[in-house]
Amino acid sequence: MPQYHSQGKFPHKRHTVYRKPDGNLYAEELVSSEGFSNIYSLIYHCHPPTLIKNVGESFSVEPKITYQRHLKHESFIGFDVKPEKDFLLSRKHILVNNDLNICLAAPQDSMKDYFYKNADSDEVLFVHIGSGVLKTIYAPDIYDTLYTVSKEESFHCIKVLRLHIDDTVNLTDGKGNFYSATIIDDNPKGCSVKVIETIHDYGKRNFHLHIAIAPTKNIDRFEWFLEKATEIGIDEITPLICSHSERKVVKPERMEKIIISAMKQSMKTYLPKLNEATSFKVFINKDKSGQKFVANLPGDAGTHLKTKYIKGNDAVILIGPEGDFSPEEIADAIKKDYQSISLGRYRLRTETAGIVACHTINLLNDI
Repeated sequence: MPQYHSQGKFPHKRHTVYRKPDGNLYAEELVSSEGFSNIYSLIYHCHPPTLIKNVGESFSVEPKITYQRHLKHESFIGFDVKPEKDFLLSRKHILVNNDLNICLAAPQDSMKDYFYKNADSDEVLFVHIGSGVLKTIYAPDIYDTLYTVSKEESFHCIKVLRLHIDDTVNLTDGKGNFYSATIIDDNPKGCSVKVIETIHDYGKRNFHLHIAIAPTKNIDRFEWFLEKATEIGIDEITPLICSHSERKVVKPERMEKIIISAMKQSMKTYLPKLNEATSFKVFINKDKSGQKFVANLPGDAGTHLKTKYIKGNDAVILIGPEGDFSPEEIADAIKKDYQSISLGRYRLRTETAGIVACHTINLLNDI
């Protein structure tokens, strides 16, 4: 049975009168996908979330069944589905049962005049034709309300995304600042924007995560780690050169581009710091704050990271190469107050171990 967990100040029992300091009532809201029969949250609002601006005419979206218990092969020719303007009305049900509805759609417009949320089911959208627009620009040297975007970012905005004057874009400097701006000059070699809103410390966290990880022989796998760790949440990355390392040289310029792209993709405003490749011995001899861990193979490791890490603490985690750390490296790390930890009962690839460690720290801090 799930345990109750509270964040902030709550009444001693559920569904009871709960008053603000001024004597007025808080508004209680139940948030759940299946009501009281599954995990749910009780949220208390200072202002009731029930304001209704307009009630439109209801209509049924229940699919009409053409064939029951149909086993014949069919070709739906999905790319020929008739286009319709409305995002929701364009959906054509083709296969349904009690658990799943599969639809085809060719919407001509997005949801501009309304917000839609499916209250009964989870939705997964597969886009086969068309494109999405990512309008976040990396602007490391922005300091004023007027800013000229770099040549590379300008070309992407104007020629690839086909943005024009008065279109809105988002910018981040990678230092925690998030900017909303409008384009005032659509020159593809250097477009200019005017900042209309600034948010400082956007997405700031109360802990620092530093992962020192051995580059993989196949550099694509290491680059995958950089991308996914940035999306999940990481503050500092050090390529670690160990005695069993099969790759001892990396190209920081390419890695930096991957990290920047992942930061923009995940709408983050803090650019993870990428350090130069460092030998294992040099790294462990540097002073590091917070808790320090060295990941070891399952048979030789200690307690799982999730048990040893303390929520809110800074963390430094060492991830070894394909052949793992040498026994001497493990012993040296422990002498420098690194705790030997496990990342699970199974043997993991280097890049997978890095992602597991990154996700574990983030998840423990989110709970």
